[in-house]
Amino acid sequence: MEQRLREAWHHLQQRLDLAVDKKGGARSLLRTQRPEVVWEVVEQVEERWWQVLVQHYGFGETGPGASRPYHCFTHVNALLDLCLAYESALKRRNLVELAIFFHEYLRYKCSVVYDAKAKDNEEQSALMFEQYADEVGLSAEAKTTVAKWIIDTKTHTTADIHGDEDEAYFLDFDLAVLGEDEDQYDTYARHIRTEYAHYPDEAYRSGRHVLESFLLVPSLFRTQAFKEAREAKARSNIRREIDRLRGGG
Repeated sequence: MEQRLREAWHHLQQRLDLAVDKKGGARSLLRTQRPEVVWEVVEQVEERWWQVLVQHYGFGETGPGASRPYHCFTHVNALLDLCLAYESALKRRNLVELAIFFHEYLRYKCSVVYDAKAKDNEEQSALMFEQYADEVGLSAEAKTTVAKWIIDTKTHTTADIHGDEDEAYFLDFDLAVLGEDEDQYDTYARHIRTEYAHYPDEAYRSGRHVLESFLLVPSLFRTQAFKEAREAKARSNIRREIDRLRGGG
């Protein structure tokens, strides 16, 4: 998986056709230096940010991700699979992939311990993405767009995004696990419990009341494709987990 993700990150940077600004090597390089000089600097920025992502995400079993088996690179990898599967429906796949790589970036505040008290994880992830965007020279419009998508993962059930927009697909990718088969969903639920292992059972059950709010919205998913493929299964999975939690499981 690590090699696949590294290659995906590399190809994404190539497709973006980015330059770096003065902090990373001077955008004026495009006008004053040979192309190979420019791309050497771009590749250095690419590698530096890849290492930062690895440091913060981890792979769910060892290193930074050991205490967060769900919100790690395994989650990013699953979303990239969905991005590829629905590629023909996406207008700006590059921006969707950027949102995927950064949307859980600061969920753990650079720590192996989940900062469950933090209320601005998504905003902080968006700010970190903006630092990357400034360094590589991403357009202001693209930077603002992706940052908004990242922040909107905080309020999946209230963000006013519908239809088949790219953001709608991105948000549906992020919730897709809810509509998986029972075994896969149950694995997800166990992983989330592990991430909150520092909470006693009663406090955890109370915190998972958010599941009940999911059942109150007309649809968990925003695109027609995900509504048809995953909505019914997602609601069934959520009801099962609610029943299990109420039963003390």
